[in-house]
Amino acid sequence: MDRPDRFETPRLVGVPLSARDAEGFCRMKADPVGTAAYFALPLTKDAALHKLARLMADHRTDTAYTYALYLRQNDAFIGTIVLWNLDAQRHEGEVGYELLRAYWGLGYMKEALPAFLRHMRDTRGYTTFTACPGENNAASNRLLLGAGFTPEGSAVEDGHTLNLYRLVMPEITPGG
Repeated sequence: MDRPDRFETPRLVGVPLSARDAEGFCRMKADPVGTAAYFALPLTKDAALHKLARLMADHRTDTAYTYALYLRQNDAFIGTIVLWNLDAQRHEGEVGYELLRAYWGLGYMKEALPAFLRHMRDTRGYTTFTACPGENNAASNRLLLGAGFTPEGSAVEDGHTLNLYRLVMPEITPGG
């Protein structure tokens, strides 16, 4: 890869998830309110560390790309953003994101999402992005609409209704 595997915004830096992120990642995955946003149970520290190791391995093997989000001003871990369920032939992947609850409602994901999508397009060639937040996750649904995602209906998975979104970004020319 010619470009650095990181993205930046005025307030944030996104870098591949690493062992450095363990403390914040474990806190985020242990929060029952935060994990309920995507219908998951909180994780124990051991389970969270296992998940962290798996996500790091997925990044190394190009099966998913998870980035830690850090505040530029104080280098604090605030959450993650991921492209997973990849279809490299179609240049398509599903976006997911999560913030520590202390950082909810402050516009950080609104800032991170477009920068992350551009990074995935510019460095990995992905141009089609999907997302599937719960129908009652108003903040996530607003975020996706505000970022230009188009609603494509809904689906029921494990008894939960998910809203389906898609965004197609223009391809860039080499060196563009």
